[in-house]
Amino acid sequence: MSNNLVIFTDLDGTLLDKHTYQPGVSLASLERCRRLKIPVIFVSGKSRAEMELVRKELNNDSPFISENGGGLYLPVKDFQAPEGASRIDSYWCLCYDENIGDVRNVLLKSATEAGIKVKTFDQITALEVSELTGLNLEHSKLAKIREFDEAFVIIDETPEKLKTLREKIASHGYRYTHGGHFHHIMGNFDKGYRVDQVKKIYLSMNPTTKFAALGDACNDLPMLKIVDYPFLVRRPDDTYDESVVFESLNITAGIGPAGFAEAVDWLIKKLALE
Repeated sequence: MSNNLVIFTDLDGTLLDKHTYQPGVSLASLERCRRLKIPVIFVSGKSRAEMELVRKELNNDSPFISENGGGLYLPVKDFQAPEGASRIDSYWCLCYDENIGDVRNVLLKSATEAGIKVKTFDQITALEVSELTGLNLEHSKLAKIREFDEAFVIIDETPEKLKTLREKIASHGYRYTHGGHFHHIMGNFDKGYRVDQVKKIYLSMNPTTKFAALGDACNDLPMLKIVDYPFLVRRPDDTYDESVVFESLNITAGIGPAGFAEAVDWLIKKLALE
């Protein structure tokens, strides 16, 4: 890293189009960041397996954070092992230490207590994931390989039932969030928890480093609130998630990838990086 800026970004609905999952105009911004040696760190609810494919498709070799903060992966070739990290393939991994089966069991117990019907990713076929999201079958198969955070759909959702489910999940010591397409249950972590860990690593290498983050949904709020330059990207209908708004937040004029490109351009000009 030569420039003292690190960018964290959500994927679906932010870096990638919410419906086509293509980067569009953000691809040129990614290349611009690569040329300027600005790390762009993907932070998503996606599984590690799917994120590895996305990173390959977009020629990204920065660290990444999977499953809403369940796992942080640092390339071994670029980083020393952080305290508490384990080696997984070519990464140092800081990961949530709980069996995904236990997380699913808590969800099913909470759903029963709330009187609500759910289907976990474990119960949904790759074809169903594809039909629900528009992802191709390859990505849908990889999306199902959950390790820390269980995605799920609610069969008979009402605002009242969802409120009760969230309360039941919390009563068991777990967290609830919502991403672009699915509900999620997780342990005691979120995107902000892992982003904070990454910040400390980069600050140890360069204390003058500044941090930006981009997202479009409520599961992005924890990471947006702990960076120097937070950006909320507009949704396809030109609205934005009002539950994410706070005082220092920047709201893009552009939608999805156009909003990402807009933010990158602003940051490079603001910090005189080019």
